[in-house]
Amino acid sequence: MGSKGNCSKMKTKNKRLLGMLGLSRRAGKLVMGTERVCEAIRCGKPNIELVLVACDASDNSRKRIENCCAYYKKPLQPIRVTAAELAHAIGKHGAVTAAGIADSGFTAAVTKIIEGIDLSCKAEDSAGGVDNAV
Repeated sequence: MGSKGNCSKMKTKNKRLLGMLGLSRRAGKLVMGTERVCEAIRCGKPNIELVLVACDASDNSRKRIENCCAYYKKPLQPIRVTAAELAHAIGKHGAVTAAGIADSGFTAAVTKIIEGIDLSCKAEDSAGGVDNAV
């Protein structure tokens, strides 16, 4: 019963997280895609405050985002959401492996959602124990 409760909590948190990302996109405060996020971090416009990366991002994309965030000292949060789910939530077709939030209010809201439950890729999958970490 305990794992089923955790699973439903995670689904609710995922929906809230994806909903908040969709809202931030509609507000024009979200940069989408590995290249565009890295470019925005490098040039500082818009000022990216938090970078999210999908669990199924390729090794190359993940490394590029990690290196860029580390060099420019930007917070990076891997999330337990696929690139397809992320794209769907923000109204894009295909896959979006990275998203950068450029607003302190949306960053605070997303951080609050994430800290409530472990949505990181390193957490064990509640259904079968599959580790999605790359």
